[in-house]
Amino acid sequence: MALLTLLAGCSEGVHWPGVTSIRWHGPTYQDAHAVAQREHKLTFVYFRNWYLKDCTEFEEHMLGDLEVVGETRSLICTVLDFDWDRPLAEKWGIKMVPGFVITTPDDEVLVKQQRPISRDELLKALRLAKEKFGGSAKPPATLPRLWPKAQRDDSSGPGTRG
Repeated sequence: MALLTLLAGCSEGVHWPGVTSIRWHGPTYQDAHAVAQREHKLTFVYFRNWYLKDCTEFEEHMLGDLEVVGETRSLICTVLDFDWDRPLAEKWGIKMVPGFVITTPDDEVLVKQQRPISRDELLKALRLAKEKFGGSAKPPATLPRLWPKAQRDDSSGPGTRG
């Protein structure tokens, strides 16, 4: 297991430039997606390979971009190893990395893209997914109670203290 962790680039001391700016959930899609379902948010799934320069460059120049990071703040993001999670990637039509999909809490793919991906294409995809989701979003099953109901004695008139 330690070898897999090291190979995946997750061991202590390994740094993915740019990627650390985005809040990542996981380590599996199922873990991240469970959070997205609970919070009724979109899931951004980034597929990468630890040994490809294209992935490192995508992380440095795209995922490290402040505007991109800002657009991902409202999403549940997860990073998956393409080799390890290839069945999931292929299910969504991702055959090359870097690549990503954005799914709804119901596991519907709203957008997907694979290399080459420009900064503008990434931003457009993030915004399009949010727009699609916002237009069809269902409210969560239960809404949190933000404050207790005000207790009032209707028998006392205005200006009367009970």
